[in-house]
Amino acid sequence: MVDTNRLPYEIVDYGAGPRALRSMREQTAPLSELSYPAAADSFAAWTSALHLRSAILFESRTSQLRFDRSALHVARSSVDHYQAVVHLRGTSQLAAGKCEITLSPGDVGIMDLALTNRTVTTPASSDHLVHSVTLTMPRASLAPLLAAPDAIGCQLIRGETA
Repeated sequence: MVDTNRLPYEIVDYGAGPRALRSMREQTAPLSELSYPAAADSFAAWTSALHLRSAILFESRTSQLRFDRSALHVARSSVDHYQAVVHLRGTSQLAAGKCEITLSPGDVGIMDLALTNRTVTTPASSDHLVHSVTLTMPRASLAPLLAAPDAIGCQLIRGETA
């Protein structure tokens, strides 16, 4: 029997190596350019996505990555969303507009995807994968709750205050 009350989810195990890197690059290409600083043989990635009607919750485990969202990506994708990310393991540097922040495990980073942006993830020194949870939600859902929705850029909420 199918549980019709269950939220739809998807798991993508990209695997490891050059084929996995190529597959993840193809999947993310409409939204950003993906760079991997090491030999493709050492790449690994796994993601799961839970569709929450108007938002998507992602969990991912990936090698060190860099995502560059250019003005062309912003214009072509028509993505008008905010993204909130929490790292369980590893760190990242986020930049959007004139704002740059560094996220440590437990911090919450909020970024406006309608802006050009850059994300660089780095595994903890004892790991080879970054483990993060990301909520992507439409601007129309969150903007009415914000005093200045277009001024978000990227914001940091430290883990000890979240």
